[in-house]
Amino acid sequence: MPKKMYLLLVSLMLLFAVSPSSGRNTSLPTKKLSAAQKRVKQIHGDVPYWKNEFYTSFKYSRIKGFDYEEGVSRRDPTKPIKVGDTYYVWFTRTRKGCPLPKGPKYADENTPATTWDMASIYYATSKDSWNWEEQGPAVTPGPKSAYDDRSVFTPDIMAYNGKYYLYYQVCSGIYSSDTKHLIGMSWADSPDGPWHRSPMPLLTPGPPGAWDCHKVHDPMLMVRDGKIWLYYKGVPEDRINHGIAWGLAIADKPEVPFIKSEHNPVTNSGHEVFVFPYKNGVLAVLSNDGYEKNTIQFAEDGINFHVKASIDMTPEAGAPFCPDAYANATDARGITWGLCHIPQSPDKPWPFIIRFDCDLSQDHDITFLKNQNHRHYEDAFFSIKDALKPYEKKELMKIYKR
Repeated sequence: MPKKMYLLLVSLMLLFAVSPSSGRNTSLPTKKLSAAQKRVKQIHGDVPYWKNEFYTSFKYSRIKGFDYEEGVSRRDPTKPIKVGDTYYVWFTRTRKGCPLPKGPKYADENTPATTWDMASIYYATSKDSWNWEEQGPAVTPGPKSAYDDRSVFTPDIMAYNGKYYLYYQVCSGIYSSDTKHLIGMSWADSPDGPWHRSPMPLLTPGPPGAWDCHKVHDPMLMVRDGKIWLYYKGVPEDRINHGIAWGLAIADKPEVPFIKSEHNPVTNSGHEVFVFPYKNGVLAVLSNDGYEKNTIQFAEDGINFHVKASIDMTPEAGAPFCPDAYANATDARGITWGLCHIPQSPDKPWPFIIRFDCDLSQDHDITFLKNQNHRHYEDAFFSIKDALKPYEKKELMKIYKR
């Protein structure tokens, strides 16, 4: 048989062998999937990781008007909102010249325990979201012996039915490790005030032994299903055996006590978390602490969250600009920027506010904000926080010699 004819015959036989019409079982042996591959297919399907809509990196910028200032703590901003052509943000601020915090053990009537103790809520405005001007106090501590007479701090803002509502963490009496934290509220007809204080807190710690029996704080608001949803951090009395988690409380009106969800806590992690509506559900960005720290999670029902991405350099006390937050949206568009703070450190003991940019939006595809090969340079490894301290080295040497 001529060589050319032989090759043609072999080719036809091979084509017939792999043809679906041949009736033969020509599929390759089923490939066994590892747990890691099964997990990624269950969560992400066939979407490649660089196209994961739930992933973003974060880029940070210093912003004018929120520079570091010795003797003043500025931290824990609200979600920025836009009213007309002006952006507004509220934040925790201590008075100029406030003594350096000494910790709960040494706090007294004139000495704060922390950078959020003996604080008020101030606000600032901007025309472009990059350059800010501080306007002054919005809410100050309540009268002596009131539930909020020591400090008002860690606020969030809600624009609702033509009014503005500030929800915030409060405490009373000289700050100590046993101090209870509650959530209070003030409202105004204008973002510039004047603000009217609620005579009672709207959320209080749970009963003894509950996951949130010691503190409720860090409120973050949205309007969903025609109701007001308030996500909050709960802290138990036994921090050694029980970690920090986040819960949900819901109200029909802004000025009435919130009812805690029977599903609480709705996360198992997150020293600081920011949430916002996305598509028909809720996205949560979790920072430090817990099994699922530094992750982005999604809950279609706003309650049952599932991890969608791991992230790095998570914003501290992040608060996103989210026009859909109070729109009762069923196809929310997501976020691209917000504000957060740089926490206190030994060389800079006063927190200050910065900006973050990201891409968790349906309307944008910002390639450089999807970079996952995020590496740190020398200054990060040997920062005050992460470098091994001399006393830690001595402790390790003792352990290694055992």
